Amino acid sequence: MPVEVKAGGDKRASSFKGYVNSKKPKFAIRFSERNLKKDGAFVNIPLYLAPRFAKCF
Repeated sequence: MPVEVKAGGDKRASSFKGYVNSKKPKFAIRFSERNLKKDGAFVNIPLYLAPRFAKCF
């Protein structure tokens, strides 16, 4: 499962999106300052929830 961490507000992730588009994983996790959201294979998880992420798996 590919994971990306974005500390800033810039949501551009061309290399991450390219990887996801070529490898077609079931999910691609992005930790960022943005709200919880699922958009296709991409799942955005707010940074404040990162410590709880490991407990989910």
